[in-house]
Amino acid sequence: MSSGKNVFERILKLETSANEMVISGKRRAEDYVQLLQTFVWGNTLPDIDWALTYERLGMKREYEVASRVLVVPSGDSRLWAVPMLQGITCNKVVAAYRRDSVQVYVYKEDLDVGLKNLIRDPIKGSYVVSFCRTVEADEENKGKSANVLATQNHVGITLLERLVLGYGHYVTTGEHLDVKCVTLCSGSRLSGGDVPRVDFDLASGRVYVGYYYPDDCSDLLRSRSVVSFAGEALPNQQ
Repeated sequence: MSSGKNVFERILKLETSANEMVISGKRRAEDYVQLLQTFVWGNTLPDIDWALTYERLGMKREYEVASRVLVVPSGDSRLWAVPMLQGITCNKVVAAYRRDSVQVYVYKEDLDVGLKNLIRDPIKGSYVVSFCRTVEADEENKGKSANVLATQNHVGITLLERLVLGYGHYVTTGEHLDVKCVTLCSGSRLSGGDVPRVDFDLASGRVYVGYYYPDDCSDLLRSRSVVSFAGEALPNQQ
C-alpha cells in the first residue's frame, strides 16, 4: 500500500513540475501534449466514436438510420473513416463545439452560405470518406497551393469533412487536430474563390476557421488527401 502511495506522490510531483516548466516556457506545451497522448493512446491514434459524435451533434437518430446503410470501415490503424451524414452542416459542427465550451473563430458566422464543396457534398446523400490517421495534415502536401494541387488531380478534404473529423477526434480524445500545422480544405471554395483552412491555435486555445488565396502555400499549410470514398451518393461531377 505504501509503495502505491509513493508512486502516486511521484506522479503528482512530476505532473506539477511538468506544468510549471510548460508555463515558464522551459518546455514546449505541444511536446508535453504529445508525450501524454502517446502514454494514453500508444503510438496509434484511436478510432473515433462516431455514435457519440453524432449524438453530440444532435443527429443521434440520423446516425442510427444511416449506420444501417453505410459501412464505416474499422480496424485499419492507418486511416480514419469519416461518415458524412445527409443533413450535417458546418454551422452544426461549430454550434456543437461551442456547446462543449470550445472557442471557435470563424471568418463569418454562417459558414454554409457561399460555401462550395467541389467534389463531395452530403446534401446529395450520406457517404463515407477516409483520410490518413494523423494529428497534422499530410506532410506530402506541404508547400502546395490549392491551384498546384488542382493541376495534380489531387482529391482533398472539404471544409465540412475537416470540421466533422476534428470534432469527432475531440469528442473521442479531448484533443484537437492541426496543433502545429494547418489543414488546407482544398476540396472546398468560398464564393470569391478563396480556400478554407482549419487548425487549433494553441496561443488562443480555439479552433480557427479562416481561408487563404488559391495560390497561397507554405510548409505548414497542407491538404489532407482522400484515401477512399463510398456511399449512397456519387461524388458531384464538375
